Amino acid sequence: MFLLIAVWAFCINISQGINEAEILKRFEGMENREMDLRRQLQTQAKEMENMRATVADQQEKIIKLELACLAKDFQTSIIDDRGQYDPTVDESNFVKQVLPDEMVKSIEHRSQKRFVFSPPEMPVAFSAFKNANLGSVNANQNIVFDSILINEGNGYHSNHGLFIAPQSGIYFFTITLLHPNQPTPVHAEVIRNGTVIARLHSESNQYEQTSQSLIANVNTGEEIYVVNRDYANEVYTTGLYSSFSGFLIWAS
Repeated sequence: MFLLIAVWAFCINISQGINEAEILKRFEGMENREMDLRRQLQTQAKEMENMRATVADQQEKIIKLELACLAKDFQTSIIDDRGQYDPTVDESNFVKQVLPDEMVKSIEHRSQKRFVFSPPEMPVAFSAFKNANLGSVNANQNIVFDSILINEGNGYHSNHGLFIAPQSGIYFFTITLLHPNQPTPVHAEVIRNGTVIARLHSESNQYEQTSQSLIANVNTGEEIYVVNRDYANEVYTTGLYSSFSGFLIWAS
């Protein structure tokens, strides 16, 4: 009897050890994915800074061109004593001398309005994955991404799979869905306040991962979410294979 109890206890310890090892392995995988996402966000932030610098340079060039065009309307030109164009002259300063001050200010103001990049009042970024087995999804039902990796600004609500914009601006969104081997295809839609702004599709009878990325102007309080369409009892693979992410590029 004592021997049977000892064997039983030994088997339980082995089973617990296997479960703990598997759990640790999954946690390590989640940490690696989090690090990858943070690196991607840092890279995107650097690209945005480079874009702002390029736009500022283009803005300055446009101001000079518009001033030069107006100067021609006033029958002025930048020429030397021989009647030739002089490339050493600063066109913008020269034109400002021959045009009325109010006209110069109007041109500069209009050009600056064309390239307004307002930094976000608050950082807004979220990334959520489908991890728990929440059962099949019916037609016209939200796809819920239950496992939150990051939720700066608290705009994403995992209970319903909703992102509610905490700030107006231009947003980037990306969605990935893994569809297992089942007889119906996947038809999913990205919704902004009841209006379809993007669609996703996967073929039937095979494992297939589909994705969609988009940039949208979203106002404070508007909702962005992903809906399953057309087919009932759809299954979306768990285990962090399906995701919904987004971030605020600049405020408006």
